[in-house]
Amino acid sequence: MKTFIITEGGSSIGFGHITRCVALYQAFESAGIIPTFIINSDTPIIDYTHHRFNWALDSDRLLKIIAGADIAIIDSYLADEYCYRQVSDVTKIPFFIDDINRIDYPRGIVLNTNAHATDIAYPRRSDTSYLLGGEYTILRKEFWNVSRKEHQDDVTSIMITFGGADPCNVTPSALELVCKYYPGIIKNVVIGNCFGNTDAIVSAADEKTNLFFSPDATGIIKIMLSSDIAISAGGQTLYELTALGIPTLAIVVAKNQQAHVHKLVTNGIILYGGSYKDLDTIKKHLDFLFLPETRKSLLKNGSGTVNKMGSKEIIKYLKRASA
Repeated sequence: MKTFIITEGGSSIGFGHITRCVALYQAFESAGIIPTFIINSDTPIIDYTHHRFNWALDSDRLLKIIAGADIAIIDSYLADEYCYRQVSDVTKIPFFIDDINRIDYPRGIVLNTNAHATDIAYPRRSDTSYLLGGEYTILRKEFWNVSRKEHQDDVTSIMITFGGADPCNVTPSALELVCKYYPGIIKNVVIGNCFGNTDAIVSAADEKTNLFFSPDATGIIKIMLSSDIAISAGGQTLYELTALGIPTLAIVVAKNQQAHVHKLVTNGIILYGGSYKDLDTIKKHLDFLFLPETRKSLLKNGSGTVNKMGSKEIIKYLKRASA
């Protein structure tokens, strides 16, 4: 089955799209299908077979590569609607990963795994199908069979994670805040491979700070399970943390994170930490996360909301659609 995964990521926009596309690749691989990546990135970041160029601008090259494909998946915030329509025209099954109903998608399948997906008024057309909600959550294969962490009455450790690039430079200030107000707890800080603020993070660290440089999925799981709570950006990491039962304070660092973070907060699954620019508000909400009753409530509400095998459900659907 000729399959392509078309996406983007880099030092200025982060790696959330690439991470979830790698997870989708792994689900294809487990079903005996090996896709080819086409990536718009300023950084050579994956080991899988791929083409790396600005496909959103070089449509001629893109279409020449994917023409006649059985499945073409696009996960993008940069490509325009015309690009999507071109891909739809030359592939049997066009598959579009969406978060915010960004464009009027052409013929194909639209996937939105976010908590607010079923609230979006997607247009209903005979040539378009929708896969919506946590049933289809895309998690990397390392998460598929990991059990949730047992609840702890006391908080002895906290994870701080802001993706692979931290373009808003939040990690140093978040770490400084935790070191100042919670000096007795262990701080597990993730530093991505495109962080430009490592020196500031090192300067903010205290003797109870552990710095983890570019951990793989297995490493991320170990950090999550060794942490009682977390401070995280509002991206896909929230679903990994929810799947493993780590009570989390979410800091929105991009406009496209607002809707699903709001829904997760409304459903009592995470806490909202406010703007990354407002440290006083973050401190107030973090104090609330330290309360045992808060964490118990978040864990209860989050249980069962994320299907760790969601990516396999997507592959099953695609195989049926291509039959």
